[in-house]
Amino acid sequence: MRARRNASAAGVDDDLTFEIADATALERRWDAGTVCTNPPYGERLKSADLEALYRAFGRALLRLNGWAAVVLSGSPLFSRALPFKPVVSHRLFNGPLETRLLRYEIPERPR
Repeated sequence: MRARRNASAAGVDDDLTFEIADATALERRWDAGTVCTNPPYGERLKSADLEALYRAFGRALLRLNGWAAVVLSGSPLFSRALPFKPVVSHRLFNGPLETRLLRYEIPERPR
């Protein structure tokens, strides 16, 4: 996995956890953290399926209240489907595709 090799080369591999998993099944394992992901852009999924995936991911992120999420998104549906707004949005290109690098602060829930 390229990300793992890059983290090792940067000397931060002991500070990161890499997983390939169903992002809608996120569970809180640590008190704080940042989820980084590059979800499907919709090149191979229908809009309705893509929006349902994004909404399920947004619900999963709510389980990580107090965390952050950094997302490379190639679909404008992504931001609209989440139940909170990004605190940072940068326009980038992933090859020929226009994308957004989004940072979210996942809101704290009352305990």
